[in-house]
Amino acid sequence: MSRSDNHCKESGITLIEVMIALVISVLISMGSAQMWAKYQKSLNSKKIDKDSKNEATELISLVKRNWDYRLRTATAGVPNDVGYSIHNSAGNPCPIGTDCPWLKVYLKRTPPGGASYIDEVNIRSICLDPSGTTMSGTLQPLEFGPLMKAGCLSCPKGRLPAILMTGRVLGTNNATLSAENRRLPNNSSNLNKIVMQGNLGMQICFNQAAAVPAPMSLDVRSFVFDMDNAKLKSLQKTQVLPYENFAGIHLE
Repeated sequence: MSRSDNHCKESGITLIEVMIALVISVLISMGSAQMWAKYQKSLNSKKIDKDSKNEATELISLVKRNWDYRLRTATAGVPNDVGYSIHNSAGNPCPIGTDCPWLKVYLKRTPPGGASYIDEVNIRSICLDPSGTTMSGTLQPLEFGPLMKAGCLSCPKGRLPAILMTGRVLGTNNATLSAENRRLPNNSSNLNKIVMQGNLGMQICFNQAAAVPAPMSLDVRSFVFDMDNAKLKSLQKTQVLPYENFAGIHLE
């Protein structure tokens, strides 16, 4: 064996060993980056789910507050003097045991220094037409219908489920809310970021399982984008509203 061969063996790390080390380092870096991206994706999905559930809880609380304040005394113009009525999407009364997208709650309000009036609060599911090229293009391939409570309301492909709340003085066209309160998705103005934000809309549904004074159930669904499977999914919360859960006070 020549002296030069011995010198190569004793000189330390070879070029091949350096290349192998670099490849291993690159693979480790790529694996770490993929694991971090997956972790971030999981965190974002959990945040979207949490935000959607919080919005559903907030909406249920709003309905319950109105439910507690509804009229319990005989009042002209209030159906059956029970302080509420439920309707289908056309505004017609819903029969017992039917899923209904529209709740009307009747409240007595007495403003400072003014005469009392009956406020008809409407809380209902609607399907919105997207406005703008970005929103229309993004919603076009999405089908909410299969995830919605179809017996209640089903939005066709390309239309967005939302909750609409309005108020008016009973028997008149006088609005009692300053503007329509549409519960739109957080990213409705910039839906091209659908994969990053994901919270897309809501549906509300009511059902009087039996004749009054049976309790009424309230079903809220929020629609989010499942980033792991690249498709829509539904998060559901259900609440039962006892018939005799009256606050027994007027709103001043």
